[in-house]
Amino acid sequence: MKKCPACNMEMEKPKFGSELVCKNCGYREKIQKEPVIKSEEKKAEAEPLQMELFNASPLKVALLSVCTLGLFHIYWFYRNWSCVQKKTGEKFSPGARALFYVFFCYGLFKRIINTAKSNGYTGNDSPGTFAAILIILSLMGRAEDPYWLISYLSFIPLLSMQNIINLHNAKINPEYKVDTKFHPKEIIIVIIGGMLVFFSILGTFTPGQQTTGNPAQTENTQLLPK
Repeated sequence: MKKCPACNMEMEKPKFGSELVCKNCGYREKIQKEPVIKSEEKKAEAEPLQMELFNASPLKVALLSVCTLGLFHIYWFYRNWSCVQKKTGEKFSPGARALFYVFFCYGLFKRIINTAKSNGYTGNDSPGTFAAILIILSLMGRAEDPYWLISYLSFIPLLSMQNIINLHNAKINPEYKVDTKFHPKEIIIVIIGGMLVFFSILGTFTPGQQTTGNPAQTENTQLLPK
């Protein structure tokens, strides 16, 4: 029990009130409350997730997503799930989660945002919103002409996630540099894929040359017996 600074007698706390009272001299002193820290904040401060995720520039993510007709999504999810597995030691298949990313994108987006926030990121982003946008835009690839072209925009949620990743990586690694360089294989993919995308869009709006659905689906349809 704290002693009174005036008479050196022990002070007592009344049943009601927020002050210590000395019964000898009547001296009063307010009780200083210790700040309460939430359990989640304690956990974040004790064990911050120092996990570096997939390094890529937003431009690279956008171009490779469009020029691979969305196949780059699988690679993007695979690289990030591999980073998560390496850090946490969880037993799952990064390849399977990447291949079926429409079912697991919410879980990864949530981990990316929470990991970034544990290291100082203050954005108010919703993993559910990004996941819903990705799923809807990806499914638009099965729509009729010309609406399937909207599926080319399915990289937009990944673009936002990549920006968060790059900010997070730079936060935990002062020497981090965003990978803006296009490697030879990526350049070839952009050139060939870009031509395919151009001609598919051109064919969609050219009278007498219209196709139904995206190029990958059209090709598969043509192989079926009439």
